Amino acid sequence: MFPTIIRQFFAILSLLIVILACNLGGNMTVTSPTNQSVHPIPPERYELTFAEPLPDGALIAAELNGTDISSWFSIASDRLSATADGNNFANLVVPGRNRFSVSSPANAIVFFFYDIVGPDIHITSVTENGTSLTVAGYLDDEDGATELQVDGVLVPLAEGDTFSATVSATGVSHFVATDTFNHVSEVRYARPGSDMVNSVTLQVTDVLLAQLTTQLEQSINNAGGNLLEAADLGERPLIYSGTEGIVTAEVYLTTLSIGTTNFDLLVDQTNADGTLDLNSSINDLVFGIDVEISVGGGAPTVYQGTISATSMTFSGDITPSLSADRTEVNISLSNLVLDLVGLTYDVPGAPAEFIVLFDAVVADASQTFGELLVGQMVPVLLSEVLNPLVALPFDLTNDIYSATSRAESLSVNGDSMDFQMTTSFATITPSAEVNPALGSLYNELAAPPINGVAPNGGSYGMGLVLSANLFNQLLLTPYEAGLFDLSASTFIDFSGTALGGLLQNNELDPADNLRVVFTAISPPFLTFGSSEDALGEMRVFDMQLDILVRPGGATEFVPVLESVVNFRAPFNISASAEGNLDVGLDGSPKTEVVLSQLSAQFAWANLFINELIDLSVAQLVEDLLPSVATIPIPSVEGFGLSVVDIWKTDTNSHLVIAANLELGTPAAEPAADTVLLGLTGDVMMEAVEQKPTGHLGRITLPVGGHNPSPGKLEFRYRVDNGRWSIWRERNAITIENLLTGQHQIEVCARTARGGEDKTCPIVKVNVDRFGNSFIVN
Repeated sequence: MFPTIIRQFFAILSLLIVILACNLGGNMTVTSPTNQSVHPIPPERYELTFAEPLPDGALIAAELNGTDISSWFSIASDRLSATADGNNFANLVVPGRNRFSVSSPANAIVFFFYDIVGPDIHITSVTENGTSLTVAGYLDDEDGATELQVDGVLVPLAEGDTFSATVSATGVSHFVATDTFNHVSEVRYARPGSDMVNSVTLQVTDVLLAQLTTQLEQSINNAGGNLLEAADLGERPLIYSGTEGIVTAEVYLTTLSIGTTNFDLLVDQTNADGTLDLNSSINDLVFGIDVEISVGGGAPTVYQGTISATSMTFSGDITPSLSADRTEVNISLSNLVLDLVGLTYDVPGAPAEFIVLFDAVVADASQTFGELLVGQMVPVLLSEVLNPLVALPFDLTNDIYSATSRAESLSVNGDSMDFQMTTSFATITPSAEVNPALGSLYNELAAPPINGVAPNGGSYGMGLVLSANLFNQLLLTPYEAGLFDLSASTFIDFSGTALGGLLQNNELDPADNLRVVFTAISPPFLTFGSSEDALGEMRVFDMQLDILVRPGGATEFVPVLESVVNFRAPFNISASAEGNLDVGLDGSPKTEVVLSQLSAQFAWANLFINELIDLSVAQLVEDLLPSVATIPIPSVEGFGLSVVDIWKTDTNSHLVIAANLELGTPAAEPAADTVLLGLTGDVMMEAVEQKPTGHLGRITLPVGGHNPSPGKLEFRYRVDNGRWSIWRERNAITIENLLTGQHQIEVCARTARGGEDKTCPIVKVNVDRFGNSFIVN
């Protein structure tokens, strides 16, 4: 039903827009690109035609997705047409919906679609039939879907590209959809509770190993005195036991102190099994020993002494191996080569016969001493290096669910070791009313190698690769468990001043109440790479949206509108000072509304319905975000993480967080100063796009600031003391969907290491009834 309604609605809407495009101004038509047309490549030609020749001096004023492209148009000699070569500004065309508008010599707006991906796959119902499931849904593609395969079997498409497929009730089912441009989309439908395969990769580079070993060296070198004592060395391990004539001697190692160390721990690029190269030297070793000597079978006498070595060098291979039940690394030394030189000893009071004996033993036993030292000491030292890295890279628990990761494989890529993780989610307190088990749609793709260099060129020691699966499971788990029910928990009431501002000059009395109710048919999900200026989008498809009104003095709400809404909201991610990832909206949601039923009693609703839906969807997304708003970044004991960069991979299936380690917590740099640029005269009076009913405004604030330290400034903002946006690099802040009236916008800056503004400037904006925005302070 929904796809048919969608197409009918957009057919009517398209016709209205075409009429608008053709008749505004009375004599101009946009002949290319045509309205609602779909293109597999950016349009190569933009053309305007005129019913009568343009007068002398007439100019073309046109925009593509908000960017001025007027200079590219040339007017034909007969002045009956104007054209522009689209190849000159093809970079302005974005995947999905694009807006081409003309404001001179007449007004016209057309929308066209740049289609580069396969159909969206919508799952709307799942029915359990013993060992099988019936999964129903539809495919959505601007150019039209042509084929769907489920687990390799062709599934017929019915009217509206709907489908119904029977799959196994266990495991994961593979959906592959194709459109008329032969673009293919692949998703896997997983039952609730399924492991998210390849959801996390922890990458350890040579840079990080060098940082850790340097810290280990400093710790050892600064320790002084005994580094290891008998308890660390085992049960008084035997170094030597022998008899020479009437003298019997046993020597035990009890303590070890070290002057200086140099550890060199590198990933072996020539060996794909994850072997590490170990090359180290230890200088000024002092072994504490207990010597038990008996003469002629008498009672032993214990002498305490020392063995000193000028230096010891050793090299070998370390082969990490994963344990079965948790993420840890078991170290095994192989190909060990030792060299212990410059030995001296001192055993005060020992019989001369023993000294002669011990002199011979020590002279020939440097390898034995070295093997003992490495066997007892190196695992202890290496554990200090590697133990911080084997903690779970993703371990999250809150009031709704818990998530843990375990390593499934270890591989070597260039100068790094990559630990592949599988993540499991579980609800803590399941709801008594569980939602239909729609399961999870996700891409089961291995994380691509990231090769130790961020897009901006910065090197890093630790890379954390998070799949879209992981973020989506954060949204899906509470939904599937019935702990997040939009129909029960999310409704928005408008009344009083806010409603009066929204409905100014409409027929609804501000004393009346409006209620917007959402009913989730499909769960929300995130996708990377679908937004021009953001890391990705949060999407909710096939959401039932009902608008009700309660007239002043009445007790019951009466339905005004029943519709189906798809929306996409751009989001970005930044690192917080607390070592977490903050997920937040970074732009206004885009809604696609299907008008399924409008009450004739409230025909005035058509005048403001789009604005009301824009506001309601923005509020809904704010309610959804806490499910994924904070994600912990792995920490390394004794170190703070300094995030180098965050980016999406080329496949748009994974997000990468790259960081370097700093001993202790990175100190915040001096605070930055925010500057709101252009607040004088008419500079900030923005000629915004006037919406059809003219109630919502948009404002753009260019921002800059004094940066007292290396790195780029990041900015965040909030409107009317609401939720702060995330920190990110910005040149300007654009805020849309501002109601008529006055608003307060607060903006803050911070340095690359978290030095924040002491005071954040505030600008007051007034939006008039036509949607125009003015700075009022």
